Amino acid sequence: VLPNQHLFVGYGNLPFFAEYDANGNLVMDALFPGSDLTYRAIKIPASAWVGLPLTPPSGAARQSGGRATVYASWNGATQVASWRVLAGPRAGQLSAVATAARSGFETAIAVRQDYQVYEVQALDAHGRVLGTSRSFRAR
Repeated sequence: VLPNQHLFVGYGNLPFFAEYDANGNLVMDALFPGSDLTYRAIKIPASAWVGLPLTPPSGAARQSGGRATVYASWNGATQVASWRVLAGPRAGQLSAVATAARSGFETAIAVRQDYQVYEVQALDAHGRVLGTSRSFRAR
């Protein structure tokens, strides 16, 4: 029984699970994709699960007309609230040049001038660095 008095049901080794409201009405009927073998289904609030990938964030940049657009993403990271762009003449000599709120899977960030080398930093809601990409150059 869930906190809202709904009933969540897993069907053992079958790939199905369901949720019923307090009146017994079916409100969710689902199945696991593919051939996953499991005997347990649980429901937790989305905010309770944290995805922190084993690989660093990814970045790419395009330069045009003396400006750049930097693209940042981190597949599977759930706590990214914003991105910081570091840029400079070479790796080891980078400073923050732009920030932007996370926008979907890939965030495009406008940079007022072009640089030789970039990195992106994933930031949480408090501005703490969750991860930093490898250095990359614009294409």
